[in-house]
Amino acid sequence: MKEVSKNEEIKSVLVDVSQIDSGEVKKWYRAKEAAPYLGISVKTLYNLRSQGKLRGVRSGGNGVILYTREELDAYVLGTGNKKF
Repeated sequence: MKEVSKNEEIKSVLVDVSQIDSGEVKKWYRAKEAAPYLGISVKTLYNLRSQGKLRGVRSGGNGVILYTREELDAYVLGTGNKKF
């Protein structure tokens, strides 16, 4: 039996969690979606962004900050933006 690395296991769980009803993987997340995806509060998500540990993109003229699934996954895996 092939041993699965911890990173591969985490990646597969993240993809499973990110499935939406249509069966497609969602690419962009609002804060209220991204926070539960990471298992943190929206306030903590905003703190991580202000500390430079997560990047968000301000969408259009409505001012909503969106996070990519790749950015969220990279943060969980410890390979994301680290500002020190």
